[in-house]
Amino acid sequence: MSNLKDIFKVPLYQVKLNFDVKKLQSFCKEWQHNHFGESKSNRGGYQSSSLPKDDPLIYSLIQELEYHSTSFANEFINNKKHKVDNLWININGYKDSNATHTHPNSILSGAYYVNTPKDCGDLQFEHPAIDILTYYMDAIRIRSGKKLAYDNPSMYNAASIMVPAIENSLYIFPSWLKHSVRSNQNIKEERISISFNTFFKAK
Repeated sequence: MSNLKDIFKVPLYQVKLNFDVKKLQSFCKEWQHNHFGESKSNRGGYQSSSLPKDDPLIYSLIQELEYHSTSFANEFINNKKHKVDNLWININGYKDSNATHTHPNSILSGAYYVNTPKDCGDLQFEHPAIDILTYYMDAIRIRSGKKLAYDNPSMYNAASIMVPAIENSLYIFPSWLKHSVRSNQNIKEERISISFNTFFKAK
């Protein structure tokens, strides 16, 4: 009797928060107006430096992020409390995006969505073995000259998985997982999110 087992899994945590996104949206826009942006994974748009953790509004958000990061980590890493190392603002206008990247020197990373107009661009995760998987599929396709089962993506062989940008939603994932953000196709409105990294508290 055959038995299909999942031997490698990549966890993704999603939860809808009940945060005041209007206040956060005003904070983000005011911060953008008063502070220069940085050029990291963003292709166009605005990416801030790390936000001050002592600001009352940001401190309240951090409490939420740490609670959910710790809950997520306890499921598959350890039972230590996770602390937010740094967090920053992303504001993407029409056709702005974020290139594929990882977050080194942290354990968990996440994105919290403050404003998500229609067609503002989804969050995309790449298969951890995408380079090997692509090479393998191409080699067999060329050798056989036939369409493969791999040409019909599933949860086992898809090169990438996209999850929707939803206002007031939080996604948390391992920091080593490659991800990107699709371009904002909304001409009139910006996509606003706050990204962050965590590390566990030593004691």
